Amino acid sequence: MKNRFMLLKLILVFALLVLGFSAETRAAVPDYLFADEWGTSGSGNGQFSGPSGAAVDTSGNVYVADERNDRIQKFSSTGVFLGTWGTKGAGNGQFNGPRGVAVDASGNIYVTDFHNNRVQKFDNNFAWLMTFGAAGTADGEFTGPFNIAVNAAGTIIYVTDSINDRVQKFDGSGVFVSKWSGNNGPDGAFFQPEGVALDIAGNVYVADSFNDRIQKFDGNGGFIAEWGAQGDSNGQFFVPRGIAVDGAGNIFVTDSGNVRVQKFDSTFNFLTQWGAFGSDPGSFLAPEGLAVNAVTGSVYVVDSQNNRVQVFSTAIPAAPSNLTAAEVDPVTPHVNLSWNDNSDNETGFRIERASNNGQFLPLNTVGPGAGSYVDTAIAAFTVYSYRVLAFNATGDSIFSNTATTQLAPVRIGSQNYPALTDAFANSAQGDTVEAWGVQFNEPNLNINIGSAGFVTFIGGYDTLYSASAGMTDLQGSLTISGAGALVLDKLTIK
Repeated sequence: MKNRFMLLKLILVFALLVLGFSAETRAAVPDYLFADEWGTSGSGNGQFSGPSGAAVDTSGNVYVADERNDRIQKFSSTGVFLGTWGTKGAGNGQFNGPRGVAVDASGNIYVTDFHNNRVQKFDNNFAWLMTFGAAGTADGEFTGPFNIAVNAAGTIIYVTDSINDRVQKFDGSGVFVSKWSGNNGPDGAFFQPEGVALDIAGNVYVADSFNDRIQKFDGNGGFIAEWGAQGDSNGQFFVPRGIAVDGAGNIFVTDSGNVRVQKFDSTFNFLTQWGAFGSDPGSFLAPEGLAVNAVTGSVYVVDSQNNRVQVFSTAIPAAPSNLTAAEVDPVTPHVNLSWNDNSDNETGFRIERASNNGQFLPLNTVGPGAGSYVDTAIAAFTVYSYRVLAFNATGDSIFSNTATTQLAPVRIGSQNYPALTDAFANSAQGDTVEAWGVQFNEPNLNINIGSAGFVTFIGGYDTLYSASAGMTDLQGSLTISGAGALVLDKLTIK
């Protein structure tokens, strides 16, 4: 009877997807907006075939269970492909329909290998570490392990044993600890549970998929609460499949039959929802797994039948930080800027600059994921201040810290004293020419500075002619006798 009911429900879900389900409750503007997507149908790197689960590690990297390709893929927070492992099979490191994935704080990766009825663990270089589980109904055995949640230390593991209508708890070595189960009924019972997640207190949240509800338990399986009923209104579900909890205790659920994501606070109050039927950005065909970036708050949703991952974000991106500005290259001066990109949903960065403590004005924009910029439009002996913000279609972040650098005067390269002469000849009163490390080998170096000019040496010296103490003013021409190295802080035409 159970299998017949489940089949009818799946047929109804499919029919709603084909017809394009929509509800009046979709009218509200969601707090989460589409920010990015990646993936197409296929078996190449970055492509998917029926992806299912997702997880985010402490660095913001995203892991996706690429179910029908029998592999796990790893991406950066902005969707850059980083690696993959797995082939079809039953050996260590092989998969037969991987569905759930989780990552602990050390970067170890845990995968529910659905049709092999087991869980596999890998290190952060994708090397196989251990396997536990086998087909069956006894303690520690599985019939369709669907999803998995692991505490940060990797010492407690929870698995939704979907066809056996239960959740099983294991220690970090894969040793069975306990279980809780039931069938299609009271609190604490399940009807094909699929999604599972932990909050920071160690409470366990289960997407009780075919009971159209979410249940919350303590870490030992003690029932705490449940909410939801079949329907399409806010707070109702139609086959909820994926679940995630952020650091504030907010709960995110992929309401698969209603082709949407719903968000609740820690006391189960409805907050917002988003999604619609389709393949456009922000729409879904069978949303399944999801994960939340703990730093940026971005939500990654596995859009299974569209073979992609979609990223959603609350309004504005996070601000960049640790901005530095460094003047480099004495021959062709420029300023190197660098900063930390703390967001995964920016459209780009806007750089602003102020000269000599004046007003900040836009300097340039760079694309998403950038962390540096080179400013070549600079003038000698100028104080420049810089700041950077991230932006997207929703708005701008706050600015980064301000970084300041003082540009040196125009510089003349080493072993090029004719250029020093040319610089003076083409300069006007008040100009400054910097001559660091100018070399000369002739017996007499003569620099014509014009009959009306003065040269002020500040802290300069050479082997035969010294102006290192205080200032020395010269008029007409500068003559240095004997070979040596002229090393000056600066020369100013007065």
